[in-house]
Amino acid sequence: MASKTYTSSEVKKRWMDKAYKRYSLNLRYDTDQKLIDFVEANKDKYGTTAIFRDALEMYVDAGVLEDE
Repeated sequence: MASKTYTSSEVKKRWMDKAYKRYSLNLRYDTDQKLIDFVEANKDKYGTTAIFRDALEMYVDAGVLEDE
């Protein structure tokens, strides 16, 4: 009997759940259009994860919100 030559979706999901933390983001068309336009214009070049990761790193490095 031949062994499987692919990884099941269940195995991939378990690994993703263990390796990553996921966040969901909602942006409003009327108040966040500038952000939406930026993400849409750059998502193919950089990917949405990189856009949000870099933005959050800059935000944290700037010390805008400090842990109390």
